[in-house]
Amino acid sequence: MKKIVLHIPAKMNRALKTAGKEAIEEFVSMFPEYKDSFRIEIRDDANIRGKEISQAEYDAMPDNETKRHCLTSPRGTWLLPHKSMEWYILSSQVSGSDKIDVKKMTTQQSAYVVNDENIEIPICLVNNNLSPSCYGYTGGVIKTKNGVGTEAVSVVVSAKACQNNNELIKTIIIHELGHVFNATHTGRANVVESNGPHCKNHLCIMGASGYPELNRERLRRKQNGNPPFCDECIASMRECMSRMPELTRRVQAQQMPQQPIQTPQPQQTPSVVSKPYSMPVAQQKNPSAMPPLEQWHECLKPEPHNNREWKKDIREFYQNVAARDGDTYKENITSQNYVARIKKTDGSTLEIEANNEYNIALGRTKTPDGDNTPTIQDMRDLVKLAQQKHSGMNFSPDNTPEFNARLLIACLEAHPKIAMKNQPHITPEFLTKLKPETKHHLQTIVNNTQAQLMRQGGRS
Repeated sequence: MKKIVLHIPAKMNRALKTAGKEAIEEFVSMFPEYKDSFRIEIRDDANIRGKEISQAEYDAMPDNETKRHCLTSPRGTWLLPHKSMEWYILSSQVSGSDKIDVKKMTTQQSAYVVNDENIEIPICLVNNNLSPSCYGYTGGVIKTKNGVGTEAVSVVVSAKACQNNNELIKTIIIHELGHVFNATHTGRANVVESNGPHCKNHLCIMGASGYPELNRERLRRKQNGNPPFCDECIASMRECMSRMPELTRRVQAQQMPQQPIQTPQPQQTPSVVSKPYSMPVAQQKNPSAMPPLEQWHECLKPEPHNNREWKKDIREFYQNVAARDGDTYKENITSQNYVARIKKTDGSTLEIEANNEYNIALGRTKTPDGDNTPTIQDMRDLVKLAQQKHSGMNFSPDNTPEFNARLLIACLEAHPKIAMKNQPHITPEFLTKLKPETKHHLQTIVNNTQAQLMRQGGRS
């Protein structure tokens, strides 16, 4: 588990605190395969107990390192070291001004994190200006123990420099988190050195443009359903996350809704709202609402979104699946998502949609028997795709019992075994909701697994 902790001074505006939290949520939502490995916390000085002591308590303390680093507060109390944002701000304040020495503050906080062996990333939202003058800053330390280096980083963002602009604060936090997760690491292609490594893609939030320009571009991309990072930066961050032992990667399998969509209302210009980034994973499927046939092609046009690396991997996998079974593969080339369909020899169609390589939705239409749940073989293929990415499988609670049962069968049959999360409990009530053949198949494989464990003297 990796914690991202938003540190807030006691008198921070509530709207700014909300903006900070939403920025972290927006960042994390871009990596759904690690959704269960991140934990977001808010530490507000107003709610922290034990951060300060009275003069009498201070006088009674032994003369040690803790006492030497205590600082007096404006209230006449003594602030204990590393216990509050107020202590960090006062200990990092530039003499004769209200500015914060960002290098000193991030170094102090990072050193405390690594010494205390906390697996967390502190993000400090402050009401002070920063020195050197900037909107936000990421710094850290590396501690070596027994020949092994442990790195810790801390982020500081100035609400004052942002003039309390909520969206600008979000942009800066997301940008700095990009630095935390090595989006533009040294040695990567298309990176320019400009006050640290930045992306050459001026449309990417990791670009070297000023924050106001990056903020406008982030909002424009969000309104169009696009992530704020370019594909190269996202790939770099995924590579970084894959090396973090506290993060566990899982494929999220979802079922496409079967209900018809409502009659569309006249389109209005959408307003920019604050919510975690997400592209529609499971478009509602209805024959009258499907894209026109001319938008579906076996050969792709050279549009940039069709050349994204994560799309290429899924495309190649499902093209091979179609070729294996003698089926026809087609792809919707106009969608920012990966949207494909495989027309099978029995006349049915497998619908596949993904907004990244770890968030995949499956559906089935035009089936001769009216069964719109993907087959067990479809689930086996999905499990194989997860295994190729060295990932586990995450079961969505929104799926029908039949969908999750077939996916569970595929996971239990898999060799090598695949890690599962949120898989259904096989209770009598759950079994009553399944088709007879699925129920029999699931019971058989569970019984065989238990029998094998007993023969091996293992435990279930």
